[in-house]
Amino acid sequence: MSNDQDERSVNRRGFMQSALCGAGLAGIFPADFVNLGKPPFQALAEMQGNCRWEKVILARFNNDALAAALEKCAESIGGSVFWAEDPPDIIAAPFFIGIIDRTLLGEKGWQSYLDYLDVVYDGKPLIIDGEVVHEGKGKEPPLILIDSDNSFPDPKPATLYHGSLRLYRSSPDNISEIIRIVGIEHEKVLNAVNAIFRFIL
Repeated sequence: MSNDQDERSVNRRGFMQSALCGAGLAGIFPADFVNLGKPPFQALAEMQGNCRWEKVILARFNNDALAAALEKCAESIGGSVFWAEDPPDIIAAPFFIGIIDRTLLGEKGWQSYLDYLDVVYDGKPLIIDGEVVHEGKGKEPPLILIDSDNSFPDPKPATLYHGSLRLYRSSPDNISEIIRIVGIEHEKVLNAVNAIFRFIL
């Protein structure tokens, strides 16, 4: 990551703290939504204003021209780029799309992500301490893979077939195509989020 990217990086701890409700919204709504102690419409408006996962682009690559275009794209949607530092960020950070160079994640980092997909999206409920924490179905944010290293394994066909993950592949130099995909995915997410809030209201 260049010095420019260091300056643009979001403070990791602050980002994770502010984005926690985004992770809850990704599972439709956080469990404590009904207990916010505020009138429902006020709580809903605050939640919608504070949950910004639908405007966060996760990035892990070294390409200054693409980084500049991605920052400009994020600004145009009122969002930000979260520059992933460690492999777990691809699992833990809430975002609507990721642009990833797997060679920077490393083989172990990418394999950890694939293992996570296998466990979470196997069609069986994930139970921790007797509580169902995930139904075994759902969707991960799509990824645009910008490396050309074929030594990295793909997710299992079932994960892709059931629609749990969409993978795009692009050259890092095809900036206009990457930005076009980001725009399409952002529109899909906004439509889904707006539909949820319209249904509630």
